[in-house]
Amino acid sequence: MEIKGNSLAKSFSVYTISGIISAGIPFLILPILTRYISTSDYGLLANYKVIFSFIMPLMGLSIAGALSRMYYERDKIDFPVYLTNGVIILLINAIIVGVLLFIFRSTVYKLTLITPFWLLIAVIIALSYNLTLIILTLWRLRNKAFSFGALNIFRSMLNFGLSALFVIIFYQSWKGRIEGELIAVVFFAILSVWLLYNGKWLKFKINKSYLKDIFLFGFPLIPHSIGMVIIAFSDRILITNYEGLSSTGLYAVGAQIAAIISILFNSFILAWVPWLYEKLKLNNQNDKKKIVKITYTYFGILLLLVIILHFSSPLLFSIFVGKGFQTAQIFVFWLAIGVAFNGMYRIIVPYLFYLKKTYIVGIVSIIVALINIALNIILIKRNGVIGAAQATCISFFLQFILIWLLSGKHYKMPWFSFHK
Repeated sequence: MEIKGNSLAKSFSVYTISGIISAGIPFLILPILTRYISTSDYGLLANYKVIFSFIMPLMGLSIAGALSRMYYERDKIDFPVYLTNGVIILLINAIIVGVLLFIFRSTVYKLTLITPFWLLIAVIIALSYNLTLIILTLWRLRNKAFSFGALNIFRSMLNFGLSALFVIIFYQSWKGRIEGELIAVVFFAILSVWLLYNGKWLKFKINKSYLKDIFLFGFPLIPHSIGMVIIAFSDRILITNYEGLSSTGLYAVGAQIAAIISILFNSFILAWVPWLYEKLKLNNQNDKKKIVKITYTYFGILLLLVIILHFSSPLLFSIFVGKGFQTAQIFVFWLAIGVAFNGMYRIIVPYLFYLKKTYIVGIVSIIVALINIALNIILIKRNGVIGAAQATCISFFLQFILIWLLSGKHYKMPWFSFHK
């Protein structure tokens, strides 16, 4: 099923429905995890997710972003060859990341208490997600929102089902959660490669200029990827080292509840970016005013969601979270505001991606990441674990403001005159 035309509303509705379902299915596993896994084991799971979140973008090298940008130039290039060269880079990156993790396995263990075996599993899962992301990106660019949503939903269902099976029936604790995810994502990665091949989107030909273009697009974003992971997840590592694994587990549950807000903006951004790129290419002033109005409305909705989540969190915790994790409620408010600021950043940063000024994004991300580490250390020592949530909130706000100012400098938009 393909959505015809450039209807942002139609695409958003499908992405939102599929996003809520696919994100809601893993959310349903939270009652299981918080009842069958101890706070310290949940801390290990949280630290594993930090490692995964670190290697996922490094391995992907923003190949999906390069495909998104060049899809609208496909009349000038051999797009299947371009896509295939992206897959080649992805496979090479997977090997490099695996080797680096092996070399630094002792350091990683000291920081996270995650053993080398699970580092290998993280590499396989990250590769699988990145392979699936390519077909999902292609479907999103072609406005095949239904196919996009169906794959995401079925992957989440299999992930949830297998994880629940391993945790409850086989008593695998935090490891069972990862084992279930491993089987699910590898299966869908194989399916994704088959779909790409069957759809004639793979053409095995090495093209040096394409490899260079993909590399130059993604390499400047490595600092951005590292910075984003530090901003979003360094708090877990620092909490583990300052307060212990149990505190990390509690904090991670609070973060998962706060992340409910991201379901909406992730769905919106999926529909937004292709629509925005088409409008920017037309360079029409009326379109720009419309874009600004939508952006401000989006800001308001995110802040409203923070308020709603804050007042509804006691009910959510009583339903979805085990008794041993109830104190995690105190983290939700600060983390939810941080998630909202991250959502605001996500709608602004595509202007710099469109201009291929990815180095700016990388510089800002590293600066904010360094500030984030300092804030975490200072605020955790001063305020305890909640200081990490405050540090994350402040960091996402700084990143949003800086990117908004810089994108406005490089791509003029009627941010203060859209009503004229």
